[in-house]
Amino acid sequence: MLPKSITTFIKGVLILAPPLLIGLLIFKNGVDFPVLDEWDGTAPLFEKMADGTLGVADFFAQHNEHRIFFPRLIFYGLGRLTHWDIRAELWVIWLLALICLFSIWQMARRSVGSPHRVLRAPHPDLLPGGKGTALSPKLEEKQLLSQSRPLSETHAIPPVRLGPFWISFAASLLLFSPLGVANFLWGFQVGFLLPLACVTTCIWTAACVPYPFNLLLAIILSTISTFSIASGFTSWLLTTPLLLLANARSSSSRKWWTIWVSLFSLELLLYFWDYEQPPNHPPIWWFLWHPITALEYVLLFFGGPFSYGTNLPPNPVGLGTGTLLLLMLLIAGFYIWRQRSDRSFIGNALPWLMLAMVTVTSAVLIMIGRAGFGPGQARASRYVPFAAMLPIALVALIPLVYTHWSGSASTRARFVTKGLLAGSLAVLIFCTCSGFLAGLPFWPMNRQQRAYGKALVSFINVVPETELLAKSVFPNPARVRAAANALNRIGYLRPPLFRSNQIRSQTEVRNENLGTTEFGNGPWGNVANGTSGDAAFGPFQFNEKEAGSIAGDGWAFLPDERRPADAVLITIDHAAARGKPEICAIAQVGDPHQIARVRAVWDSSALPSTWKCRIPRERLPRGQHYYLEAWAFNVETLQAHRLQGNALFLW
Repeated sequence: MLPKSITTFIKGVLILAPPLLIGLLIFKNGVDFPVLDEWDGTAPLFEKMADGTLGVADFFAQHNEHRIFFPRLIFYGLGRLTHWDIRAELWVIWLLALICLFSIWQMARRSVGSPHRVLRAPHPDLLPGGKGTALSPKLEEKQLLSQSRPLSETHAIPPVRLGPFWISFAASLLLFSPLGVANFLWGFQVGFLLPLACVTTCIWTAACVPYPFNLLLAIILSTISTFSIASGFTSWLLTTPLLLLANARSSSSRKWWTIWVSLFSLELLLYFWDYEQPPNHPPIWWFLWHPITALEYVLLFFGGPFSYGTNLPPNPVGLGTGTLLLLMLLIAGFYIWRQRSDRSFIGNALPWLMLAMVTVTSAVLIMIGRAGFGPGQARASRYVPFAAMLPIALVALIPLVYTHWSGSASTRARFVTKGLLAGSLAVLIFCTCSGFLAGLPFWPMNRQQRAYGKALVSFINVVPETELLAKSVFPNPARVRAAANALNRIGYLRPPLFRSNQIRSQTEVRNENLGTTEFGNGPWGNVANGTSGDAAFGPFQFNEKEAGSIAGDGWAFLPDERRPADAVLITIDHAAARGKPEICAIAQVGDPHQIARVRAVWDSSALPSTWKCRIPRERLPRGQHYYLEAWAFNVETLQAHRLQGNALFLW
């Protein structure tokens, strides 16, 4: 046996290993570049700040189906401090996930920790007919957990074998799964993790913070949750049973509950004040006419974290694991309801039941708003933290229920139940481990995709790739262009937008005084290396197609950094006056639909470096001889390296 201090240290390292891994992945793959909703949800704050028109209403403004008042406060505060460096928001998301893990650890420590701890019971008025459980004289002599909450007490139920470590370790694996890449590498997801951190904190503080401070803290956290995400108002509903369980009746309790109900009603009214159905979203009642699809969506939401990494079709795997989790929850919930007169058991089980309901309520509300996009959308990476609450809760809840039930069950029933639980656990563990490994390659792939989007936006004024912008950055390229130019004026966009589409040799634009290289904004145009072409950066070839276009392909690599290029710049150079190539297209390196190898997590050279593009003939001059060339572009160092090859065309 190892000493207790060493065992505790090892357990702590194992619990913190997934968060540390995610932290390393954020550090390596985080890109300072806004994408998707950040262009119309966050960027307008800085645009209006620059114009001097920013007001409270801009923070409260509806975004899709959400009111993201508090996330916008975080975005704005961090943006002012960092000139809107997106990577700062990524670390806030990581910290919020860590708060969720801490809250679950607190729940596990208090619920299934010491077998001799004294458990608080629900108020007798919450039980059927006001009937409680008789207490022994010895228990009456024990000290109460809080003098401000004179509740009855009983001995804890027999200790479960699954201790706080295993619950915390499972929570760490699920919360910090690499499958949540869309949360940890997208700054806008502060709006998802903030309410989750609030509701998990509410669950464990309801019983541990003295009355009325627990109720006051719950009001603050529930308010933050309500104005962070559409499903945030459910934190009021999920916290209410826990507060009723924890707080004794007193002369002031009616006043506090009046405040609780009044504030909840007021915030709902404010939330839906001037509310509009989001454009391009399915009708809110769509699910009523498609109940099968709606049910499939909810089950896929439950099983989403377990649907990756196997050779089986992901949707059936998600449906199967989602159904399994739902059955386990229904069985546990039914048993808890039947044993509601057991104060000790309810005191242990109710927090975990409310944690499971975080997933259930989120799944139902998201389904109402988005089931019309198709059931597969429920497996989106950004939903993983919400979906993870259900299996985390069941890891604690099922042993609690089994331990309580087994005392009155037959030997055969216990044997069969253990077999079923072992089989279910084996399936979930296998899917968790498979998904954990399967999620790792998405991190370098995400960085590659963001770097390409950054290159597209950098040239948005001189090489407007509208279709590619809509596909890789934001569906509304006009919004991106307006926001990018506004952010560029105040220095909140890096690199600055280029004002020239010409590529010239690096040696021609060397700033001898500063020892730096100008790119895009100087009179010489853009920086380039290797104007004669270098095979180390890759080859290229172009072929004329019958459909009035020219197809190009090749591969592009940055040997000094041992990774693929961020983009390939396609240039046109007139044969009669060579030396002034102009960028006419920007090609993507790699295929976002091709899953990279796991090796790419630590070795970026394993990422796909091939590229291909199709250039419409309308972009090329008529009646002239010209050369098409390709350049490997590094969006961080702002250097372009000519690929090896040559192509002469006449149109």
